[in-house]
Amino acid sequence: MEIGSFYNTAKNFAETLKEKRPELVNYDANLCLIIADSDEIYSGVSTVSINEGTVEEVPAEKIAVMSIITAKHVIAKQMIVISLDDYSYFKPDEEALSLLVNSSVDNSSCKVVLSPDEEVIATTIVPADAAPDFLSGY
Repeated sequence: MEIGSFYNTAKNFAETLKEKRPELVNYDANLCLIIADSDEIYSGVSTVSINEGTVEEVPAEKIAVMSIITAKHVIAKQMIVISLDDYSYFKPDEEALSLLVNSSVDNSSCKVVLSPDEEVIATTIVPADAAPDFLSGY
């Protein structure tokens, strides 16, 4: 999908969320959308979890990536993360990107939207020590 169209789709999702759940804006939440090879859209919104008594933030992109992984046999084609507050672009969390890239060789070519005119392949922004080496062992 063209970057502008994808951004507008994300913005429409964000506006719907703000209308239905206005408290999310006060929380500084982000929205992540991932387009699958089937053109189905997987989404995630920033949240929190409690792990052994500690409150931890869970990024929107981790929620969306986990949705892709649990759906099985889904290939991520494109990802975008925006703020619910002002719809600004966010670079995805490195841990979530690593999770996506390591889940399938096909996900390594997922295009990540970083700005209105910049889109990069996921493996180019995953930390080197977290990127899979798909060629070794094959």
